[in-house]
Order: sequence, then C-alpha cells, then structure tokens
Amino acid sequence: MRLSGLIFTIGLIPLAALPAVAGTVSFSFNMTGVVRMDPIAGGGYHGTLQPLTGAIAPFGQGVATFTPPSDPTTVVFTLGNGMTITASIVPLFGADPMQYTLNGTITDGTGVFEGASGSFTSTLTSTKSTSLTSIPQAFVGSGTLTAPNAPGGLNVLPSVLQFDIAKGSVSPATEGLVLDNEGLNAQAFQVSVTTASGGSWLSASPGSGSVGAAQTSAIAVTADPAPGGSALKPGIYEGQVTVTYAAVSVSVKVHLIIGGLGANLKLSETGLTFQGGEGGYPSHSASIEVENLGVGTLADLTAKTSVTGGGANWLHAVITPIPGNPQASTVAISVDPLPATVGTYYGRVDFLLPGAANSPQSVTVALEIMPGPPPDVTPGSVVVGTDYTWGQPNVPTLSQTVKLSNIGKRTLTFTLTGGAGTPRDQAAVSFVAFSPKSGSIGPGGSASFTVSVPQACWGSGDPCWLDYIQSGGIYVTFPENNYTYPIPVQLWWSNSWSIAGSALVAEPGMRSNPWAAASCVPSQVTGVFTSLLAGFQATVGLPVPIEVKIADSCAKTVDAGTVVAAFSSGDPPLTLTSIGGGQWTGTWTPRTAAAQATVTVEAVATNAVTGMLRLAGSVAASTATPIVGVGGIVNAASGATTIAPGAFIAIYGVNFGGTTAVAPATLYPTQLGGMQVLLGGRPMPLYFTSSGQIDAVVPYDIAPSSVQQLIVQNGTALSQPETVMVSAAQPGVFSQNSSGTGPGSILGQKAGGIPTLNTAANPASAGDALLIFCTGLGTVTPSVPAGTAASTSALSYTDNPVTVTVGGKDAQVLFAGLAPGWVALYQVNVLVPPGVAVGPSVPVVVTAAGAASTPVTVAIQ
Repeated sequence: MRLSGLIFTIGLIPLAALPAVAGTVSFSFNMTGVVRMDPIAGGGYHGTLQPLTGAIAPFGQGVATFTPPSDPTTVVFTLGNGMTITASIVPLFGADPMQYTLNGTITDGTGVFEGASGSFTSTLTSTKSTSLTSIPQAFVGSGTLTAPNAPGGLNVLPSVLQFDIAKGSVSPATEGLVLDNEGLNAQAFQVSVTTASGGSWLSASPGSGSVGAAQTSAIAVTADPAPGGSALKPGIYEGQVTVTYAAVSVSVKVHLIIGGLGANLKLSETGLTFQGGEGGYPSHSASIEVENLGVGTLADLTAKTSVTGGGANWLHAVITPIPGNPQASTVAISVDPLPATVGTYYGRVDFLLPGAANSPQSVTVALEIMPGPPPDVTPGSVVVGTDYTWGQPNVPTLSQTVKLSNIGKRTLTFTLTGGAGTPRDQAAVSFVAFSPKSGSIGPGGSASFTVSVPQACWGSGDPCWLDYIQSGGIYVTFPENNYTYPIPVQLWWSNSWSIAGSALVAEPGMRSNPWAAASCVPSQVTGVFTSLLAGFQATVGLPVPIEVKIADSCAKTVDAGTVVAAFSSGDPPLTLTSIGGGQWTGTWTPRTAAAQATVTVEAVATNAVTGMLRLAGSVAASTATPIVGVGGIVNAASGATTIAPGAFIAIYGVNFGGTTAVAPATLYPTQLGGMQVLLGGRPMPLYFTSSGQIDAVVPYDIAPSSVQQLIVQNGTALSQPETVMVSAAQPGVFSQNSSGTGPGSILGQKAGGIPTLNTAANPASAGDALLIFCTGLGTVTPSVPAGTAASTSALSYTDNPVTVTVGGKDAQVLFAGLAPGWVALYQVNVLVPPGVAVGPSVPVVVTAAGAASTPVTVAIQ
C-alpha cells in the first residue's frame, strides 16, 4: 500500500483585498497655526503661512499645508496615518481684513481618498498679536467629499506573529498588529485570543475599541514565557488572535518559540539583487545587519560565500562588529568580478555561529547582467538635519551625499533639477542646495552631488525655519538612457531655532537631545524609502530590499512600534525590523507580475502616532526563479506548518522545474529532477519533484525548537529563504484519501490474523491491533540516515514517548518507530481499548513530545 507521495495539496492563495465601496461623507476641520513674518530688504515684512494642525472630523488629527504659503491656491490635508486630501482654494475677502473666506474644491487624494471629489467652505482668521515674528491663525470649515474607491472594513496586518524567546527567560515580549480602516465610517472591533498548548501565555490589548474613519490603530500582542509564574519548557507553542468587526473575523496566527540557551541569529534582510552591465561594472555594495537574539556574542560569526553554476566566486562579504554591541554586526556584501555574459546569476552568503540552533542563516543573492544597465543611484532618498550636536559654536551646513555610478560601457551625462514636493513656497526645494547640478560619468566611474542645508538657511527671513519635517525633491536625469530619478529630500529638524528679538537662540537638536522638543506634539509618522527609487522595476522571484527611515512629525526617530509593508499586487505583507536610527528593513519577494505595483509602508509608533509611506513601480514577470509559497512547507500527512526531524514533508511553490521525477523506493537522493533543497544548510533527501511541489525528508539532526530557513535550488537558480518552525515532534497520520482527515491509513489485525486495511466494511474490535502509519515522530534509536529505508531486522524506536487515543480512550502502545523497509514512514501499533464507542468514524489521535496529530478515523464494531 503506497502511503507517501502526493499527500496533501495546498493552493497559493493571494490575500484578498477589501472591496471598493464608494461613499460620500460630511467632514469639518478646526485647525490652528501661525503666519510667520520675516523682514525683507528695504523695510517691511513678508508673511509665510505655516502648516496648521488640529482636528479633521471624522478623520482624526491632521495637518493642513498651503501652497504657495505666501499666496495660497492649494491646500493639502494630511491625516495622522499619512493619507492626504488635496483641494484647490479661492480666497474671498470681506469687510474684516483679519478674516477671509476660502472656497475649496477637492481634486484628489491618496489612500482612501484617491480620486476624491467634493467641496467645502472655510474661514482663515488672524488674531491680533504683539509679536513681530508670528500672527496666530484659525482655519475652520466644513463640507462633503466623495471617495469612489474607499474600501470597507479593516485591514489587519501582519497575518502571522512570531516570538523567539530563550529558555529560562521570564520577560514577556510584545509585538503589534496594525488595524487600518480604509473606509469612510468608524469600525468597532473586538479581540479574542486562544492557545493550543502551554496555558494562557498569549494576551492582547485593547480587547475592544473602534478605529476611526480613514485612521490606523494598533493592538499590542504579548507572549509571556512564564504564564502563572511557571516557565514554559523549550518547544513551539501556537496561538491565535482573532479580530472581529461587523460580521467579519480575521485570524492572526501566533507562534511562540522557546529555544535553548544558545545563540539565535537574526538577519535584517535575507535577499539582495545586484545589477551589472555586460562587460561593465557592478552596482553599489549593500549592507545588512546580523543580530544575536540569544545568549553569547557574535565573536565567532563567520560568513561563507558561494555561487551556483561553477565559475569564479563573484560574491563577497565582510563582517564588521558594531562598537559597543557584541550581539550585532554589519556586513558589507558586494559582487566582483562580473560574469561575462548577459543573464541572471545566483549566490548565497551563509552566516555560521557555533552554538546557534538556527545556524546557518543565509542571504540569497541575484546578480542581473544586462546589455544596457540603468545608472546606479544610492541612496534612494536624502534625509538631512540629524547630525547636528547642540552647543557647537557655529551653525553647521547639514548635508548628505548621493552617489551616481555608471555601470555600463558608455559615458553618461546627468543634470539635477528641483522637483515638486510639499515646500512652503513655490521653489521646489527652497530649504536645500545641491551641487554640482550637472556632470558626466565615464564607464565604471562615479560622481557625487551634495544636498545641503546651508548656514544662511537658518537666518531671519529664510523659509526653512520650521517646526515640522519638511519635504521636497530633486530630479536626476540621464538623457543618454532616458532615465529620470526622483530623489525625495526631507529636513528633519523640529523647534531647533527660535527668534528672540533680533538674535537666534539655539535649542537642542533631536539627535543629541531628543527631549528638547517637548513642546512639539507629534501628529503623524513620516519618512522616506532609502533602498527603492520611485518607478522601481522589480522582477518576480528576485529579492527586493525594503528599507525605510522614519520619524514622527517632531523629527524624533521611530525605533519602536510596528512597521508593515503591504503590496498592491496581493503579495503577503512584510513585517519590517528596526535596526536603530529610524531605519526599518526587510526583504520582499515579488510573487505576482504587475505593470503598476505600489508598496505601502504603515507605521504605528509606541505612542500610537501613525503614518504611511507609498512608492509606485512595477514587477516584471519571470519563471526563472523558484518561489516557496508562504506557509507552503507542511507535514505531508496532515498539512501542519510545523515540521520535525525525520518527517516526510511537502513543499509547495512555483517555478520548481519543468519535469516530474520520483526517487527509488528505498533510497532518496539529495538531487532529483535538477532540484536541490537545503534546510538549515543541510541537503534534504528528495522523493518527488515537479513544477509546483517537492516531497522531501527532514534531516534527523536538525535542531528542534528552532526556526530554520528552507531554500530551493532549480538548476542554478535559488529561491529566497522561507522560514519554517521545527519542533521535536509533529505527528501526522496518513489518510486513505490523502487529505489528512477522514479514514486513516490504518491496518487492523485480529489475533493470529493478517493485517488488512481498516474500512467500514472491515472494522476492528476491542482487543484488535491497529497499525497506524504516520510521520513526524522525531528522532529514532538506532539512528537511520535520512532518506534511507529503515532496517527490516533491527527496529528503530522513537526517542519521544508516543501515546494514542482511540475514541478518546488511551490505547496500549505496542510499538512506535520507523516502519521496517520504508523511508521516512513511522508505524505505531496499538490495541483497541475496551469500552471504546463503536461506529464507522471513531477518532484516532497520535501524540508525541506534547504535539498531537489531526484526528483521523477508524471503523470499530
């Protein structure tokens, strides 16, 4: 009887987007701010309307920015989560010179308000002031707007939470769930938690609440490794957080991994893509961070590079410890020399640390060699204003350098121009200077331009004196390649200077003294993408680093909270990791081609201030690179997403290869049909390969209670690492219909009789033996090499105690071990207990190392 092979089928299901529900809503606003008065040459003052802050009902707090601020014709309302409403305005002057009417027509917006229309009436009122430098303003109005594409309901991000806690730790860990309401009405919600084992280690707060229209909120989810004061044993514990709103319930899986006492490696990114020109030069090197979440240090960390397909090793990695932090290192990864011909090449950087249960951790690298590569621009955005130390005798020139590299074979020229942003006057980037504004770059050469905030910017009368992060942009144009890159520019400086009489008074900058801006109350989170350029061109299967630098509107970096990247193409959301200094990072594996693809980063800081960043580009189709499905690594018998040493598993995905291959019955090779699979750096024995499925055996020496990486290699192409949890055991009983449920693959045997398949027509009776065929029971003694058949003469017994219930009653276990003569197949022999209920579908559950199988059934008479 064939018990292995195509056991369980899982489809790769994209996340469903919330349905579009057009709607009209009344809104009002009540905002305050100032007109700043700057002296001008020859006498008199020039007034500049600063951004105003206040309530925008029903959308919460926000900011109104007028353009141009000296004679406004446009106002942009920016909500707390970063979504915007844009309106054109027509000032109407009345009898009162301190007040005039603004009639507004809504023309567009972002997020919920994309394509919005509507109108409002408002007044902008000045209050008499004795100050020569500012005049208080009140901006009050109301109207209606229509949002044709506003979806209804809540987005709950991410879909999975994972906690890694070392053995013996009693400190709870907290992660956040983002609740994003992209509708025009408030959504009430309730939260519940459940755990499958380990007691009440999971909690969530708040347990209920409401997310306002077009607003974002968060739920704090906490895992306690010592619930009730008793520390959990090493292992993997599963739970679930359920968010219910209206008639909809959204479930988020939660995994708590209690590991050993060793190190635990974590990478800030797990994939990189480099580009190079045919006969040309490589793009800039990349930097990632390696962190030890467990005990010990990274003193013995090593990096091993390799490339597929033979040839010279073009991949290099250099580890640099972070001063003062023995548990973190930065790693510079570069490519050189380039392969000679056009194509996509693959390599791997393996990080190894003795004593780490999840060592090695790998970064897969793709190298695209193109006949006419685009210029290389780094970084993709500029942030200035964070490096000033309060107390310096002179105001510094704040600056950052952007590097332009020519990785092709012909000379390029470039020009720089100011781009549209949200400045205070019509000069696009009035608060910065950039130089040089043009130049040329020979093949393999580079040039740099400096973006700076000069000293004069801080003087009286200059428009860059501000209380909020200010944004603008620079366009870099390469006419020979017809490429134009927008480089966003942000000035992060809040309440840093004030005017007292005619003298400038220095106040602490946010980097050196973050409490200096105590009077500044943040209204939102904002920032820039630093790795991706606007108009990015990604490729299905190739890794895309998502790196952002974020701060609140008082220019304080956001280093704690929840930051999640979502993708309009329907790819699964990506939780980003903080590496300090406002930097958050992760690796996106595009799975769906899209002519227009938008990356949306939603951030919720620990003080509940929210924000949103968006960047548009495209994703090209490709079938060259294998992609492991999210949640596509499963126990082949039951479909459980936790695996165990020695288990027979199924791996689902796409681009696994064009041929189908089956291994010999008693010996599974580590290469089959042009495929190879690595789990924790170990080659896996393969039974079956096809374009969308691989059946393999987990090596027995894989560390339990750990999270490991799985990488699929198809020819020379490497998938991005997909993580999978490994426990000491995860039983799964094979079923007769290969679904993981229903009648089990179980033989019944009368005393002195011959084993036969248990069916409704061939039921068992109390006292009969049941031969249960399963997988995932863990290590065995004597050991058997993974992928080879178990001995028929010397039985291999499970190291984990195994128990079985039949109809809820404990059954006597006669044998638990590997099925003689079979590969990766376990056999458990039990006696049907007396008094068991009779029927055609009596449940059978196998338990090992605290993990229970999904019930299958037997017929009992």
